Amino acid sequence: MEQNNYRDYEYMALTTDKRNANEIANRYASLGWELDSRSGYLLSAALTFKRERNVRNKDKLNRLQLRIEDCSEGIDRLERSKARNASMMLIISGIIFALIFGGGMSLVMLNPPAASFMFISGIVLGVTGLGLGASIYPLYRKFVKKNTAKINPLIEKKKDDLADLCQEAHSLLVAA
Repeated sequence: MEQNNYRDYEYMALTTDKRNANEIANRYASLGWELDSRSGYLLSAALTFKRERNVRNKDKLNRLQLRIEDCSEGIDRLERSKARNASMMLIISGIIFALIFGGGMSLVMLNPPAASFMFISGIVLGVTGLGLGASIYPLYRKFVKKNTAKINPLIEKKKDDLADLCQEAHSLLVAA
């Protein structure tokens, strides 16, 4: 009697940041996906997974996969929100201080007969704009650090939830 060893697979491809590729491969391994191939680019990685079509508890694993992907996306959103408001503040302040600096330089370039007042006020305005522009980055760093301190506990809770979901999925795979 001949034994049938044929296996039918389903495939899935993902593109992610290079720094998250190992974590993602680990998450999908808990769902029964095997890493089939991995291609690296400059900042991203392309991962291809395969899984047997007749894997046990496939419906439950698919539902858990959706929850894991949702949780992962929540972590990514929180990571991006660390610097979002600070970046907006940096851009707006930079534009304002560049306009102040440009206004000062415009006053310096005026050359009417008695322009010494305009020249001096232009230098003062330009140096003020330049100084304020240089002070933005330390403020940005301080704001990001403050946001990071608030958001990191939320990220850790999401990561704990993600680990629980992966553990639940893994237990479905090894269950008899």
